[in-house]
Amino acid sequence: RLLTTIEPIAQKYQATMGQIALAWLLAQYDKLVPIPGTKKLSYLIENAKAADIVLEEDDVKFLNHLPNEIQVQGNRY
Repeated sequence: RLLTTIEPIAQKYQATMGQIALAWLLAQYDKLVPIPGTKKLSYLIENAKAADIVLEEDDVKFLNHLPNEIQVQGNRY
C-alpha cells in the first residue's frame, strides 16, 4: 500500500520510488547526506540523480504524513 501511494509522486517527477525517498530525505534537513547502499554502478548513478529532484512543498507534506495513514509491518527481508 505504501508503494502504491508513492508511485504517482514518482511518476510526477519521472523518478524511481527510491529517488523520491532520497529526495524526501534531502528535503527534510539542510545538512543531511543520505548514504544509500548499492550493488551496482547504475544504482549509484540513479541514487545521485535524486539530488536533482526538488519536491514541491505539498508533496513533502504528503510524504511526511504517510506514517500516520499507513502502518508498515513485517521484516525487512
